[in-house]
Amino acid sequence: MLLLGDYSLNVANELTALILRRAGLTRLTPSYDLNFPQIAALLQRSDPSLFELVIHQQMPMFHMEHCVFAATLSQGRDFHDCGRPCETHAVDLRDRTGLSHPLVADAGCRNTVYNGRPQSAANYIPRLQALGVHHFRLELLRDDAQQTHRLLTHYAAILAGHPTDYPAPRSPHSPSVGFPRSLPILNQIGVTPGTFAHE
Repeated sequence: MLLLGDYSLNVANELTALILRRAGLTRLTPSYDLNFPQIAALLQRSDPSLFELVIHQQMPMFHMEHCVFAATLSQGRDFHDCGRPCETHAVDLRDRTGLSHPLVADAGCRNTVYNGRPQSAANYIPRLQALGVHHFRLELLRDDAQQTHRLLTHYAAILAGHPTDYPAPRSPHSPSVGFPRSLPILNQIGVTPGTFAHE
C-alpha cells in the first residue's frame, strides 16, 4: 500500500524524512519552502527514490475555516444546512491586480485559495532526474480535457528526454524546457518566486 506524506508535513531535511519513513510512509513530497539547492541537498542526503515532487500545480496560498460558499451563496452556515453550493458553483477571489484566484471547499467546509497562475518546474526535471528522482506529480485544478491532454503530453516528452513543441528560450536565463512566456504559467515551484529559481 502506498502511503504518501504530502507537502504539508514540511519535509525540509533528511532527519524528518527518516523519521517519517520509519513511521511507515512510502513516499514523501518535500516542503514547498525549499529552493533548488536545498532540494538537491535533501536528495543527496536521503534515498531519492523516496521522494515525489510536484512539477505542475496552482499553489495553495492559504486555507480558512470560514466557508465563503456558505456565507455568500446560501442561508446556511455549514454543510448541515447550506445546500452545498460549493458543488455547483465556481468562485474566484480577485486581487488588486485583477488576477482571479480559484477558491475550493473541501469535505470539511474549509476553503483554500489557489494562485491564479499555475506553476511549473519543467525546467528542473532533467536535474531532478539526474539526482535520482523517479516520481513526479501534476496537480490540476480546473483544467478541461484539452488542457489536460496538452499538459500531460508536454510533461511526458520532458520526462522522456525529448524536445517539446515550444519555441527555444529567448535568453540563456530563460527556462530551456519550460513554458513560453505567452502562456500564463510561472516557470517555478514553491511559495515565493525565488524557490527553485537560483542556484
